[in-house]
Amino acid sequence: MKKIAVLIAAGFILTACGNSSEEATDKSNVVESDVKKNHVEANKEIEVSIQAEPTILEDNKVMISGETNIPDGGQLMFTLNGPEYTAQMKAVIDNGVFKTDVFSDHGEGLPAGKYTLEVSLSIASTQDENFVKKVGKEYEYLNGSFMDEGDLGKTMNYETSFSVEETEQVSEEVTVVDTEIDTISDSQTLTLESLQGIFDDYSAEDDELVSLNMDGNTIRAVLKLAPNPYLDSADLAPTRFSQLTDELLDHEG
Repeated sequence: MKKIAVLIAAGFILTACGNSSEEATDKSNVVESDVKKNHVEANKEIEVSIQAEPTILEDNKVMISGETNIPDGGQLMFTLNGPEYTAQMKAVIDNGVFKTDVFSDHGEGLPAGKYTLEVSLSIASTQDENFVKKVGKEYEYLNGSFMDEGDLGKTMNYETSFSVEETEQVSEEVTVVDTEIDTISDSQTLTLESLQGIFDDYSAEDDELVSLNMDGNTIRAVLKLAPNPYLDSADLAPTRFSQLTDELLDHEG
């Protein structure tokens, strides 16, 4: 009788252990299912939108800026093609916006003409790890009309065009003639060297003194004026003339 009681007790213990194991397996499956569900929800598909606008600066250099719903941290590649001109530049998305550095032609403005701008996503293997987690190793969470399958896998392609107009070089050649220096006496003389110093002091940094000569009390000079951001050429020439004339008339010796 005791043996039967022991066997029955052992059976209850085995049954209890078996039920605990099944419950643990069920809970593990539930947790795994929840993790997969959360992973899918954290990587919802994104219908990509992007808008890029060129800003043509006064010197015909160009900067690109815009906005997109592609997650922050993504690196974009900008390719600019124009008349005898091709350049590439990268920029990173930050708070849904992006901005490139300035496109130039060896430090100068871009040649006049029509330009095509292409914007693409750098390949996933070169992107930041946190960004890749959001969009997928093969950009599988990015979709829409801007997404294409290429030779290197899925990527984004955006294209727009714009024109760069010819700019006029603002420079003015001014001749200062027949300016008599009435204050000069026989004992007080101006030399060409001292005149050169006066023109250097009262001219803008980028003005060019083309020629300078002196005949008695008459000074003749040709001065090429550099562009001025505050005065147009019509006002700049008489202003510079007046400054130089006042200084020469007040100069003693």
